[in-house]
Amino acid sequence: LCEQSFMYFVKKAWQYIDTQPFIDSWHISCIVDHCQAQYEGEQQLRKLCINIQPRLGKCLALDTRIQLADSSFKDIKDIEIGDKVLSSNGNSVVTDEVVAKVFSGKKDVYKITLTNGMSIEGSLDHRLGGWKEFKSIKDLRIEDTLTICKNLSHINNTDKISKDDAFIMALYLAEGSKSEKQGLTITNLGLEIRQKSIEIANKYNWGINFYDNGKTYTFRSDRVLEYKDATYLSPRRYLKKYNLKEHNTYNIRVPQIIFQSSNEVIKEFLSTYISCDGWVTQKNNRNSITVGICSASEKMIEDLQLLCLRLNIKTSKVYKQTTYTGADKMFDSWTLSICDYDSLKIIRDTFYIYDK
Repeated sequence: LCEQSFMYFVKKAWQYIDTQPFIDSWHISCIVDHCQAQYEGEQQLRKLCINIQPRLGKCLALDTRIQLADSSFKDIKDIEIGDKVLSSNGNSVVTDEVVAKVFSGKKDVYKITLTNGMSIEGSLDHRLGGWKEFKSIKDLRIEDTLTICKNLSHINNTDKISKDDAFIMALYLAEGSKSEKQGLTITNLGLEIRQKSIEIANKYNWGINFYDNGKTYTFRSDRVLEYKDATYLSPRRYLKKYNLKEHNTYNIRVPQIIFQSSNEVIKEFLSTYISCDGWVTQKNNRNSITVGICSASEKMIEDLQLLCLRLNIKTSKVYKQTTYTGADKMFDSWTLSICDYDSLKIIRDTFYIYDK
């Protein structure tokens, strides 16, 4: 049978070249059929060149994030034919269109973690870019060097949101109540944060009710405007429009529209988030400064790392267990730290950290 059918031979021989089970797909059948036809003389080709796109026959974890041409992200399982994604031509970041989507079956997935805390998950035969060459995950060793994009690109130059929107989104994600019963409710004692909130509320025709000696406040809508004007964006409509109520403290993420925004909008988002859920510390040596953020959502920290890459800010991610005020048990949390001199200089020169 192996002499009569090249496909039968491939299936039988697969176990000797790959430890993973053979999973047929259209591109494998296509290659086998052309080779069989050439061998049997059914097609007379003097030259047969077979090109396969990288990663066909290999795989990534289903929730691997892929950056689209508009700077937003999709999980790889949600990518569709026709989507335009950011790719590489070997020298720079370019835009490519997805022309095929192949599910190569279930395989063991391995997690590769870098010194900065970023990670990628893939099968043993998935190739990653090294310092001078590509290596399969199965060939990687501890202390091998991998390359990452130094400065993630931004294609669209027209902002869909303002810096005020970035402030509100970061403020809500860091300090907002995630309860379905409550609207845009914030708990924060910062005077500058509070003053900025009042200014934005006036611009958006919102009111503010303060509780608990000013510690907690809720943005409220103008009832008359909300009744008469269907386009009026009340606080609740605002949260719904940007899908901010879909997450809780443990799975919050940076809104997609932030990734699609300019660097100035991203700076405002990061500045506000650091002001709320972050810290700026200075040791005895005045030149030794660290900026950090803590979150119960690992995905949020990873999203913040991607935003920092856009601004050429180096970060590191560390897991730790922590306790909250009044809680007896330990909780999982992740810390994003910035201590690189050049990165701190970018923050010092271009960010405004409220109340720090």
